[in-house]
Amino acid sequence: MKNQPGICPECGSENIDFGDVEFQADTNFQDCSCNNCGCRWNEIYKFSQKEIIKKE
Repeated sequence: MKNQPGICPECGSENIDFGDVEFQADTNFQDCSCNNCGCRWNEIYKFSQKEIIKKE
């Protein structure tokens, strides 16, 4: 469960602060920190597709 997005990998807390997402080619990094134990980590996302949600 600690390896799921939005969960602290150290203590398992959901009390997380999320920073800005940094885009690099097809991999994106988001700085995260736990408000319970102070752990900091990057959540890493891979681009998979685009989805249009509104057309002009």
